[in-house]
Amino acid sequence: MRNRLILDTDGGVDDAQALLMLIAAGRVPDAVTTVFGNVDLETATGNILSVLAHAGVPGVPVHRGAAAALINPPIAAREIH
Repeated sequence: MRNRLILDTDGGVDDAQALLMLIAAGRVPDAVTTVFGNVDLETATGNILSVLAHAGVPGVPVHRGAAAALINPPIAAREIH
């Protein structure tokens, strides 16, 4: 029995690369969650959906999580990601 894999991500370029590396290694996540981080929640979710579509695995469920920082003030890096 295979362990289920849920990838939690903020939709930045490093997370997109990690997702692509998982897919290339034959380990497609069972689900992906997206949260506010380097970019806002909608951008993070859109980035991950685009990566999955371009990688040819659009059926992976993507679930939105926190839309804002829970404790610390937000630090966005939209110009990078």
